[in-house]
Amino acid sequence: MDLNALRLFVDIVDAGNLSAAARKLKMTRANVSYHLKALEEALGVQLLRRTTRHVEPVAVGGGLFRARPQHTR
Repeated sequence: MDLNALRLFVDIVDAGNLSAAARKLKMTRANVSYHLKALEEALGVQLLRRTTRHVEPVAVGGGLFRARPQHTR
């Protein structure tokens, strides 16, 4: 599993939407979306429920988000 993709997932959840995460990460929104989709496909589950303005973790995504190490970068 790609740890960078997991970090990206955490950044998306923290930011609340793909556009804000993209700005924080200095990436395009399309690139963030691409990497999130690749992570979801690698895991075989949907991690986030997406609307036009917001993302929220589904049950599996929420568990993954809560299980992350609690340290600063």
